[in-house]
Amino acid sequence: MQPKALEPTESVVLALLDSVREWQRVLDQTLSDAGLDYPKWILLRAIRQQEFVRHEPYLGPMLISATQSESLLDTLHAGDWIAYDPAGQPFIPVEAEPRVDRVWKGLKALHSVSVAPFSAEERSALTASLRRMKDTLRDHSLRLGRQAERRVEPTHEGATASSPSLASPHQTTATLRCAQACRVPRGSVAG
Repeated sequence: MQPKALEPTESVVLALLDSVREWQRVLDQTLSDAGLDYPKWILLRAIRQQEFVRHEPYLGPMLISATQSESLLDTLHAGDWIAYDPAGQPFIPVEAEPRVDRVWKGLKALHSVSVAPFSAEERSALTASLRRMKDTLRDHSLRLGRQAERRVEPTHEGATASSPSLASPHQTTATLRCAQACRVPRGSVAG
């Protein structure tokens, strides 16, 4: 028998939402202290995990268009977070690895304590709520990805350029962070 879903106005749900908002604030502050924001961190993480392909939209935890990724790459390069190999592909240079590791460990610690103060019932409610959000966001990301694919046009040099009319990925950043929180199991590397 499936337990009854909690109503959005129940005190447990409201407390969980407050906790998630506070978690988002701490995430933003942690990244800001390092000179990053969420889109830059997502791109930096994708580069570190060798999941990023230059001149293509990145369809990770949030959609980053090819145009936006180039702008983020310029900012990351100016901040000495990344360098470019001879082929123009970004990588994290040895000098930047300690900074990236420090941010990585800070976010991992943040993820590990994000649900620690909750009871088993509250954790279950939070997990169920975040799973529903994650499923909704996955569907939304897939739709945005399909829209991006339809709006990407080849340029004469073989690279691609995205239409600026795409919805900004910042519009769903806060909810994507919540979904990301439930995707990082204890003991794994934080996002």
